[in-house]
Amino acid sequence: MWCVVCAELETWRLLARGGKKGATILLLISEVSFATSYASKIYVNLKVDYITSLIQKFATMSAGVQTIERSNVNNIPIEEEMFLNRMNIKELLDYDWSPELEEYIVIMRGETTKIDNRFGWYYISYNACSKKIEPVNGVYNCSICNKKCKFPLVKYKIHVKVKDKTGESSVVLFNVVAEKLLDTSAHKLFSRLSSSDNNDVPAQIQSLIGKDFIFKLKLNSYNLQEGLENFTVSKIFILVENLEMQYQSRKDKKGKSLLGDEKEPEER
Repeated sequence: MWCVVCAELETWRLLARGGKKGATILLLISEVSFATSYASKIYVNLKVDYITSLIQKFATMSAGVQTIERSNVNNIPIEEEMFLNRMNIKELLDYDWSPELEEYIVIMRGETTKIDNRFGWYYISYNACSKKIEPVNGVYNCSICNKKCKFPLVKYKIHVKVKDKTGESSVVLFNVVAEKLLDTSAHKLFSRLSSSDNNDVPAQIQSLIGKDFIFKLKLNSYNLQEGLENFTVSKIFILVENLEMQYQSRKDKKGKSLLGDEKEPEER
C-alpha cells in the first residue's frame, strides 16, 4: 500500500518538476480510498522501520493551511470584465503593438460566421503534457516527453470566423473554453462519428454559427509580433444587450467630449 502511494506521489513530483530542479507541488489529500475485487488486507501504520521513520518525519511538519487571497484581477465583476480593453475587429487588426509586448488581453464582440475546418475541430493529445501527438504505425508517442502514450485524449481546437461592423477575423477555441460553451466533451462528440464522416463538424459545433459572443482574447507573440490572426480565446461571455447599450452610450459620450476638447477656441 505504501509503495503504491509513494510511487504515485513521486510521479506527481516528476510531472510538477517538469525536468526543473527546485520546483514544488502541494498535494491536499482529504480522503484515501481503496477498491479491489479480491479479498485484501489493509495495514495502517505498520510497525516496520520505514513506516516508523515516516511517521516521525511528518509528525514534525506543520499541518496548518495558509489561505492565499485571490488577486484583484480575478475579483473584477463580469459586468466590468467584459468591457476591459474592449476593441472592435478593425482596431484589433490595425493596432500598432509595442515590440516589447509578449502578451496582452483584449475583449472583442463578434458574430460567428463560419467554422473553419481546414485544420479539423479536434486534436489528439498526450494526457501528461496536453501536447498534440500523431500516431506512428498505430502507436502514439509524445516527441516532447519522449514517451509512449497509452491513453491519448481527444481535445477541442475549433477555428472560428467572426465578424462585426468593422471587419472579420478568426479566433481559436481550445478545450477548456469549448467544452464549457458546448457543455459536452470532445471525446463524446468524436465517439459518435463514423469512419466516413470523421472530418465533418458535429451539429453541436455548427450551432455556434450566427451567434453573438463576447470573446476574451489572449494575444501572444504569434499575434503581437508576427501580426498573425487566429487569436486564442481564454473566456467567452454571453451577450447582455442592456449592458452593451450602456457601454455604447458611455463610449459615445466620451467621444463627444473628446471632440469638444479638440475644437479651436472662438475669438471674442
